[in-house]
Amino acid sequence: MFFSGWVKVHGMLGQLELFPGMQAAAKPRRESAPAKSEPRGRREISDRLMLMVLLEPTPAQLSARIARSHDVDRRMGARMVRPDKLHVSLWMLRQIWGLPDGAAFPEEWVQRGREIGDQVRAGPFSATFDNAVSFANSRSDKPYVLRGDSSGVEGFRTIHRDIARAITGGLDIAPPPFMPHVTLSYGLERPSIGVAPVSWLVRDFALVHSLVGRGVYRVLQRWRLEEGGAVRVLDGMVRS
Repeated sequence: MFFSGWVKVHGMLGQLELFPGMQAAAKPRRESAPAKSEPRGRREISDRLMLMVLLEPTPAQLSARIARSHDVDRRMGARMVRPDKLHVSLWMLRQIWGLPDGAAFPEEWVQRGREIGDQVRAGPFSATFDNAVSFANSRSDKPYVLRGDSSGVEGFRTIHRDIARAITGGLDIAPPPFMPHVTLSYGLERPSIGVAPVSWLVRDFALVHSLVGRGVYRVLQRWRLEEGGAVRVLDGMVRS
């Protein structure tokens, strides 16, 4: 999710371009195989670096079952999100254009992402999504998402506020709007309906390199949520 125009970052994270169209004061040096500059006209984003909560197997299967229950939607061409790709986006840190297939995300940005994740102080929490609705966005790809009431998703908002504080170096600045959701499918609008609750205990989050349009998530770092603060755990998993 993109939050253009929120805050221009300086200081500790001043090199990190957090939002499209917001140039930070100084970019880190380029890798030997740099990403291409943004093309003219329509943006063709090839790769994103994101913080997200990946759904555990049981809630992921329940969510996928809700999506599959709309038989007419499959006949009309809705594009379902695979259960192992279901997630709650926390923050889009960086997007680039033209990174060669198979190339790693530039390490400078990955390290910045790890520094931000290290500053999350939220502990584990229960999450509940119990409403499905079409979700308007600027790309007009008609995502159909699961949402929850404020009490069911407050834990995600807590992590989001922690990330915002890390990005601003602790400044007391209101974070951008944030609506926790799980995208089930794309390409078809549907009415809002109540659904059987999808609930689980959220125990971790991840820094992910998303290969846009290629169906691959590279998990670069995981953190376990603990009351004293997030703790790094090893992963290196690829979901493709």
